[in-house]
Amino acid sequence: IYENFQRSHQSIMNMFCNPTAFGLSEDSNVTKAFPGAVKSSALAAHIKATLSKNGYSDDKTLVATSLCCDEVNRELEKDITDMYNFNFSMGGLAGFAFGGVTSFGAMAHHIPDNGNCLVVYGPHHIPD
Repeated sequence: IYENFQRSHQSIMNMFCNPTAFGLSEDSNVTKAFPGAVKSSALAAHIKATLSKNGYSDDKTLVATSLCCDEVNRELEKDITDMYNFNFSMGGLAGFAFGGVTSFGAMAHHIPDNGNCLVVYGPHHIPD
């Protein structure tokens, strides 16, 4: 399990070294201000492809999100939810789940038998 996690993590981190491969041009304002930035749809697609290669199936994977409640995060949340068909939203402020230990306990009861859970968390960052 740990080896699969390491491979998945490394693949996802590698994508941030090549944002042009994921829909952002090198001369965009976002890329200039935030080197390594990628579009949420590209991040979601890359996560799904990476996890699929490592045995995560749609019907056995629960997505749980804890993203800052600002509307800028809804796009990423929707892109990931659309790929896995369900989202257990734990709310969030700066990426910390509103419900704390209680929300993680509730989320754990929704993980399919012999399944996996993808926890997506984080604050929002957006250029002006």
